[in-house]
Amino acid sequence: MLQGPVQFVPSKHSAKERLNSWKEIAVYLQTSERTAQRWEKTEGLPVYRHVHDKLGSIYAYKDELEAWQVSRERKIQQEVPGVEIPSIGRETSQVRGRVWLGIVLGFLALASIPVWRDLSRRPIPQDALVVTPLTPGHESYPSFSPAGNQLAFSWDREDRGDLDIYVKPIGPGDPLRLTSNPADDLSPAFSPDGRYIAFLRRFPSSKIEVMIIPATGGTERELAEIHPLPNPEFFFGPYLTWSRDETWLIVIDKSLSSEAHSLYAISVETGEKQRLTFPPDTWIGDTGPAVSPDGRSVVFVRAEGSRRRNLYILTLSENFRPMGEPKRLAVDDPYVMSPVWAPDGSAIFFSSGEFRNRGLRKISTLAPGKFQPLASAGENIFSLAMSSDGRRLAFAQQSYALNIWRILLPGTSSGASSESKFISSARDQIFPQYSPDGNKIAFSSNRSGKLDIWVCDRDGSNAIQLTNSKRGLARAPTWSPDSRRISFFSDEGGQSDIYVIDAEGGEARRLTTSLGENSWPTWSRDGKWLYFASSRTGSRQIWKMPANGGEATQVTKGGGSLAFESPDGENIYYSKGRNNSSVWKASVDGNEEIRILESLADFDAFSVTHQGIYFVPASDGGEVPSVQFFDFATSTIKRIANMRGFFGFGLAVSPNGRWLLYTRHEDVGSNLMLVENLR
Repeated sequence: MLQGPVQFVPSKHSAKERLNSWKEIAVYLQTSERTAQRWEKTEGLPVYRHVHDKLGSIYAYKDELEAWQVSRERKIQQEVPGVEIPSIGRETSQVRGRVWLGIVLGFLALASIPVWRDLSRRPIPQDALVVTPLTPGHESYPSFSPAGNQLAFSWDREDRGDLDIYVKPIGPGDPLRLTSNPADDLSPAFSPDGRYIAFLRRFPSSKIEVMIIPATGGTERELAEIHPLPNPEFFFGPYLTWSRDETWLIVIDKSLSSEAHSLYAISVETGEKQRLTFPPDTWIGDTGPAVSPDGRSVVFVRAEGSRRRNLYILTLSENFRPMGEPKRLAVDDPYVMSPVWAPDGSAIFFSSGEFRNRGLRKISTLAPGKFQPLASAGENIFSLAMSSDGRRLAFAQQSYALNIWRILLPGTSSGASSESKFISSARDQIFPQYSPDGNKIAFSSNRSGKLDIWVCDRDGSNAIQLTNSKRGLARAPTWSPDSRRISFFSDEGGQSDIYVIDAEGGEARRLTTSLGENSWPTWSRDGKWLYFASSRTGSRQIWKMPANGGEATQVTKGGGSLAFESPDGENIYYSKGRNNSSVWKASVDGNEEIRILESLADFDAFSVTHQGIYFVPASDGGEVPSVQFFDFATSTIKRIANMRGFFGFGLAVSPNGRWLLYTRHEDVGSNLMLVENLR
């Protein structure tokens, strides 16, 4: 708590700039009424009372609140040497603009100046949407200070492979580093009074701690531990936010591994948890919470699958308990993520769109309907943050490539290098699989715009497109034993289902129509059956059905994500869980379960051959990912090779045992961008 009132110079004001209740004042300051009243008593918040006996008949002027808020933040920062806080508050409408984008780009090209610049010198047209780069490097998860003149964010500044928390003024001045733990520190969030920053600390073991640190640096405090998060590529944050009265943090957590991730409130004082949302256990769950300006609602993303998600709004009671079920905002767009509120609560900004094409959107909360795209903001947008006055919006913008690489396995000879880029394009290529005759490779790629199934020759040449998706994503192709058909899954029909197509092309045939997610098909060794994962009974299990379609039979009872039949056709090897996955063995009817491998980097990070299982184990202690081999004959494991940039999306071993294919994440990066004059 600041000691004594904040000093500021009152300015002249007009009646139209007056706020006439505690509620209006709290909304304007982006805090709760209780906190605003406390600030008046302890920190000199400029509030006036009418001269009569009506209780609560108070008023305040916007310009005085702005001056108080900026002065308050200056006082908080006085103890930090070397950090200059620019005089940025809520400018008048005549000086809302910032440096013209052309001038900024000209400076960058001609002078190689830092991209953090003073953005408050020249006006721009009121209706312009100016997007300015803020930082170079690998930054994400921005969070504005209450006055909107600073950003907290995660940054791998030293390119060591771990993220730390930094605070940076918008304008001149170096960033202040708050954390230096070798673990990843991510998703920072300023407290409503600007004194603290909460964040998550993710260890190589997947353990995650909820931490709080003073916004000016100092001693950290661990508040709680939460369950490991799903793959961030499909479950973007932010992962926590504050209540407006600063007594609670909303985080992403779950109490059982079998549950979906849900929103939980954690007491800032005691660390006590209370569950707020209850998504179906077969779904990925809830993420991206943002508390409304009045503190009585929270918007979040509910993910049924990696692509199918929507915005929901949950109403909260005064003691921060859920009131009824959350209300769904029908956003007819894939990969919805990172919602933030407009200052008056009338709209929500978020990002959505096809994989690698996520853009900035806006939807009304007063009359929900179709969202409004803000196309000039760019693509590959995630992790939004809104300033309290609504004039600034920050976001992270990704840049990366997903290509298929191959490794020459030990015991073989070739003129090629031991590891090389194999299938690439200007877009993404994932899920490689060799045909059993060794002549072709199937994979998924969005090189034509949508994620479709492609086939190329075994040397990577002559790629042809098999499917032509209109609205869905075609993923995870696998070959029939005779190399004549390819199975895959897609949500082209509105939900995830299993399809089969001839390897030479033609129409794909849909084989499943039941409710629930049906995905990750593989063939039996005799070609008569398809194994697949399904949530049709409420939990994710392995099922099988005739390869030409027909009634499906449940195989596993204790969970399953991806299954391969053994070379002799008597057993299946399958993974359990989407996080902390392991590999199990069971008979083809699902009996006699035995754990074979303790951990996988991802549930699809293994491939079954006649001699054993190639797999990528979960990273331990920050080591470079490696491919390893479990030998069926000796039940021993040996390390085969390092796999820099391994991203998941399956492994594939050539039928002759010479080559292994995998998907590599290349040129990974994300930069913070600033939108000015947002309307």
